[in-house]
Amino acid sequence: MWISVFLISSILHITAGNEGCTLSGTNHPLQEITAFTGQSVLLPCSCTVRQFDTPRLTWTKLTLGQEPVILTQSDLYIDRVELLNRKHPGNLSVLLSHLTQDDQGDYRCTLEDSDNWDIERDIRLYVKGCSLSDSNQLEIVRSPGQSVLLPCSCNELQAKPHKLTWTKLPAIPLTKCDLYRDRVAMFNTESSPGNLSVLLSFITKEDQGWYRCTINNQDTRDIHITVEGTVRTSGEAPSASSLQNNPIQYVLMAVLVVILIIAGMALYIYKRNKSIYPQLQPLDDPNAMHATVQHRNANQEDTTTPLCAPDDTSVIYCTIVHMTGKGKTAVSLENSGEIEYASIKTGRSS
Repeated sequence: MWISVFLISSILHITAGNEGCTLSGTNHPLQEITAFTGQSVLLPCSCTVRQFDTPRLTWTKLTLGQEPVILTQSDLYIDRVELLNRKHPGNLSVLLSHLTQDDQGDYRCTLEDSDNWDIERDIRLYVKGCSLSDSNQLEIVRSPGQSVLLPCSCNELQAKPHKLTWTKLPAIPLTKCDLYRDRVAMFNTESSPGNLSVLLSFITKEDQGWYRCTINNQDTRDIHITVEGTVRTSGEAPSASSLQNNPIQYVLMAVLVVILIIAGMALYIYKRNKSIYPQLQPLDDPNAMHATVQHRNANQEDTTTPLCAPDDTSVIYCTIVHMTGKGKTAVSLENSGEIEYASIKTGRSS
């Protein structure tokens, strides 16, 4: 009789003390949850039936041989703990953010009444961290102007390292140095935080050397880049971005173009003059030479080219005038008499 009264009284006391909240999951074994470093995890705890205000709630981390750590009062969890019962009174779960491997362990959700009657639920949290999937050294060969992927990743792609650094040895940080501004792209997105690879674009000879991926100030992977050859194969034009990032190539291309233009103009002038000016072929008599050759263009002054002649007064010279256009070559005599003329050839540009 007294036992039955005691049990009924205890049940009523617990129900009243917890103000209508019956904790869910207390009849089940220890719940195990697996999460990854850098992520958030929800530690579940709730009332199955709630009628009044939320009971007094405490979340603790249990440590063997030490006092439990209260999550809402410890500096280890400052700004990383969010109690959901502030918005939803029946939801006693806690959200733990920015996980580290030190967060692994056992956690307890406790409801307490004014008479220290406790209802508890325990959760064991496993936290998988980031360790490098491959720490072997790697050699990569590229040409100037190309891009290169430096591979580095966690064995768990969902795990995010507590700290990640990429450096060009001995100590040049890729993400903070002006030498690599706008040339470095990271792959550790929210959907794949364990992909620690980096893409280096528009490489130059100065980029040759050793690069190191470091996580959590301890695990490393070294990669060597060798830069050799040219940016393009035979017959392939350089891209605008390649020229922009390689000013020396741009200057050399400009100089080459200017040289080709000058050479083309010189060849055109040579062919034109060769076809326009008459070719004079003297006879076998060395004393017979022409006095003057004139080349006349429309609306231009006469151009006279004197020819040297031997000092022999017995030779009479003629004047040869060549006019551009449809006109023919005219030969005029300076004096009468018997004169022998050289053969005259004229040509026109096509």
